[in-house]
Amino acid sequence: MLTFAASVVPVQAQQSQQPAPETQQPSDYRLNDETLKAFAQASLDVEGVLNEWTPRIETAEGDEADQLRDQANREIVDAVQTNGLEVQTYNQIYEFVKASPDVAVKVQQYRQQMK
Repeated sequence: MLTFAASVVPVQAQQSQQPAPETQQPSDYRLNDETLKAFAQASLDVEGVLNEWTPRIETAEGDEADQLRDQANREIVDAVQTNGLEVQTYNQIYEFVKASPDVAVKVQQYRQQMK
C-alpha cells in the first residue's frame, strides 16, 4: 500500500544496549486493536521527529550532523517507547503491517483519526 509505505517508517535508531534477542517473525504476532493503535500513534510521533530533524541534519556537516542524528535517534526511541512499544517490537509490527494490506488499512484509519 503506497500511502502506508510513504507515511510510516521503520525506526533505525542505534542502540548501545545489549544485543537484541532473536527476532520473531511478524506472522507470530497476535496484534490487537490496542497494539495497532499504539503503533499508529508511535508512527505519527516518529514521522513528526523525522520532519523536524531531517532538514537540520541534511544541512549540517561532520560532528554537528552526527550530534543532530544522535539527538533525533534518541527522540525517535522516546517516541516509540512513550507509546508502550520497544523499538524492536515497533519494527516487527512495521514489517507485519507492510506485508498485510488489511492490517495496513486499519493502521492508516487509526492514523487518520489521530491526526
